[in-house]
This record gives sequence, structure tokens and C-alpha cells, in this order.
Amino acid sequence: MKCYGLDTVFNFGKHKGKTLEQVFCTIPSYIDWCLREVSYFEISYETFDYLKRIKPKYFLSPEAHKSIVSKETRKQDYANYQTENNFGDHEFMRHRISQHQELQGRDESDAISLLELSDEIGCDPEDLIANLDM
Repeated sequence: MKCYGLDTVFNFGKHKGKTLEQVFCTIPSYIDWCLREVSYFEISYETFDYLKRIKPKYFLSPEAHKSIVSKETRKQDYANYQTENNFGDHEFMRHRISQHQELQGRDESDAISLLELSDEIGCDPEDLIANLDM
């Protein structure tokens, strides 16, 4: 997942090279579409609140709004899982590696690096690996 901020530049789609704020100011429905259709796209509640101040009369679709809630909830679920299972950072990364078949069997430090990179750029580890192997 990649949490887009106001200055985050799109690296996909017809608005590639533009910031979230630029896109929202010209075509707010595109942000709505991204929230509903792009699995790795998310915005924080703070960003959403700022966007609402830019265009107070624009409302997200119920599906897009639910997406913000569910993605924020998913982040909290991961944090709770880590705490409940008394995982430190290293153990939690091992747990995450076990959830991705493409990472299993790789050197642990390489797998962790791939997970961290995929988190940083906002994509699934499988997509990252597929692009690296090309």
C-alpha cells in the first residue's frame, strides 16, 4: 500500500506525473475511482479532510469512503496483530514473508528488503518481484 499525500506524484494512469492535489483540483472523481479500484492506493483521514476544504461541495462515493475506513482499519489490525502476538519488528517481518509465496525460499534479508521496498513504493511484493524479474 502507498498512502498518498497532497504532494505525492502519481506514477500510474492518465495523471502520471501530477500530484494528488493537482488531480483532485481538476478531476476529483479520479481520486474517488482510485480509492475504489486501485488496490494499493490509499489516503489518510488528514489528507481527506484537507481535500474536503479544497472542494467542500464534492463528496466521495460511499464505496470510496468505505475504502479509506477499511484501509485505516487494516493498518490498525496489523499493529494489533503484532502487539497481540508479542512480535518484535523482525518476527513480524518473518510473519509477513510467510504470507507471500514469492518471498519464501529467498534469503531472509533479501525478502525483508523486498517487503520494505514494496511498502515504500506502495505496491504488492508480488508485483515488485515480477517487475524486477523482467
